[in-house]
Amino acid sequence: PRRREPLLAWLQPKALRKLGGVGKVTEKMLQALGAETIGDIIRLQADVLLALPGQRSEWLLSRALGVAPCTLDFHDEGDGTVRRKSISNERTFKDKGDSEELLALLRELCTELAAEMAKEGLSGKTVTVKLKHATFEVVTRARSTRRWVATAEEIWEVAQDIFLRELPCQLRLLGVRVSNFRNAAGPGTDDPQQAKLARFFASGASMSRAAAAEEEAAPSPSPTSSSCSAAAPSSVPRRST
Repeated sequence: PRRREPLLAWLQPKALRKLGGVGKVTEKMLQALGAETIGDIIRLQADVLLALPGQRSEWLLSRALGVAPCTLDFHDEGDGTVRRKSISNERTFKDKGDSEELLALLRELCTELAAEMAKEGLSGKTVTVKLKHATFEVVTRARSTRRWVATAEEIWEVAQDIFLRELPCQLRLLGVRVSNFRNAAGPGTDDPQQAKLARFFASGASMSRAAAAEEEAAPSPSPTSSSCSAAAPSSVPRRST
């Protein structure tokens, strides 16, 4: 769906794992907050912002709302490590074929992408340009460099060279992506608050399992006799008269 209301109605009842980038670890942390569906992420947004501080929570909330101008692609490795695979920026429009106009748009996309990367200090070695032709054919062209790419000019230099080889063309979508990061670890591995929360959720699960095991192993209490029925006869001798 392209309109906001139908999009949210379609997206929000879906399970957490249907949201791209949400793996087993993130799913468990969201479930610990009480979330089971994508819509619950919005309902519990205050808790999500606290539990997943920084860019990760902003990305998660924007995706849950169906908004993602610059898309961070995360991969949950299932062992508590969340790694970024790529970050991209793309634009859909009515058919365009003017080379200068398309190059200006590509430069704008590179500038926006570099600004998002700068927020997290990301730099990568692979730049990919995505093209959707007027015929709806989707083409991607990637190039890896020997040096790290991070600024708008560095991204633009590689993306422009890729794009010029595709001209002339009639497009309806243009995008650029950077991947192969220098520091691929996600916020979960280098954010102290995130590490504390991860340990908290893990310890909570361990304590629950230990308590359940202890309860199963405990012997059943034996029935006790009534104090009245079990009372022994008095051994105090009677005084004779």
